[in-house]
Amino acid sequence: MARSNTGDTANWFSNATPPVTAMPLTMACWVNAVNVTAYNNLVTINSNAGTYHYWSMALGGDRAGDPITAETNDNSGGESYGESTAGYTAGAWHHACAVFLSSTSRSAYLNGANKGTNTTSQATTGVTRIQLGAYDDGATKYSPLNGSIAEVGIWNVALSDAEVLMLGKGFAPPLVRPDALVAYWPLYGRMPTTEQDRWGNCHMTINGTMAFAAHVPNIKYPSWVQVGFPIPAAPVGGNRRRRVLMGAV
Repeated sequence: MARSNTGDTANWFSNATPPVTAMPLTMACWVNAVNVTAYNNLVTINSNAGTYHYWSMALGGDRAGDPITAETNDNSGGESYGESTAGYTAGAWHHACAVFLSSTSRSAYLNGANKGTNTTSQATTGVTRIQLGAYDDGATKYSPLNGSIAEVGIWNVALSDAEVLMLGKGFAPPLVRPDALVAYWPLYGRMPTTEQDRWGNCHMTINGTMAFAAHVPNIKYPSWVQVGFPIPAAPVGGNRRRRVLMGAV
């Protein structure tokens, strides 16, 4: 199962401790949007102090060409967008990825390609939370998802173009730079109030009601993943996970 919302600001995922708080970083997910007319937040790492400090990946349905966006804001009066060079469509699964290399480089990808980069200087600091499917600055929630989301991953590195392409071809996040993967939410919908981080410890609280939806088809998982069941946690550590990925337990 995936998770879905209808654009209701009451429904979203959150955790008060983001899995990464500095660049470089990468966000990625699969998304199936209801329309191409609105801005929909997918993943946001931000401050909760009512200030505009954040990194965000979103559907730019309100922007020319309906791109995937990689957005940085340092509360200086304006945000900077990297935008994919092709647009998403409604009613179909698409892969979205945002790579934040530095304060002068943010790139957005659609379906593993169509890379667009922005180089305006913006240096976000002081981030204190992560959300999926909405952006909450501590006072107001903005631009909630109207559609379905699944297979969310966060890395503490800037993935290369080749690695983003792997994700766009359906490889699950644990198969792409597992040494740098810090959080992974398949969003299977197996828990009533949380969505588990199947790689780290950043479990998501469900705020409101995130409905169930059909999962992304044809995702390529590691051999040790059973869809809908927990990935082995500690004491099975990162080194053992990497050996399993390479076929040597």
